[in-house]
Amino acid sequence: MWTYILLDKFSGKLWQCQYSVKGIEYITSVAINDIALSNTETNKFTIKPMTSMFQYYLIDEETGDMWKFQWSTKGGDYIWIEKI
Repeated sequence: MWTYILLDKFSGKLWQCQYSVKGIEYITSVAINDIALSNTETNKFTIKPMTSMFQYYLIDEETGDMWKFQWSTKGGDYIWIEKI
């Protein structure tokens, strides 16, 4: 199983996407952040890794605003985003 982070660089929305060669029942997508953080027509969001492979920074390159987010295979409270 492979896990990828899908980023909408215009709105700041994030999804955890999982792919597997074992079958379609192992393939899934879960929203980390389904709320638009910006309504712009510019490509301005990027993600940068933290020291943990499960946590990243989401950065608005225009304003400098930052969020910390985490993905997890456990779901629920283990997947979150917070502004810093």
